[in-house]
Amino acid sequence: MNVQPNYRLGFVLALLIGIGAIAGIVHYQQVANRYIFPIDKDTLSIT
Repeated sequence: MNVQPNYRLGFVLALLIGIGAIAGIVHYQQVANRYIFPIDKDTLSIT
């Protein structure tokens, strides 16, 4: 049964893609807010 290693590899790849997407979105928002939109950092804090 080689289902478990393939499932684990797929899960790890999906997790890395998800983390990369979240990091990219956060980085893009920070760059956009820094250079384009003069928004106060206090209003962007996630509580």
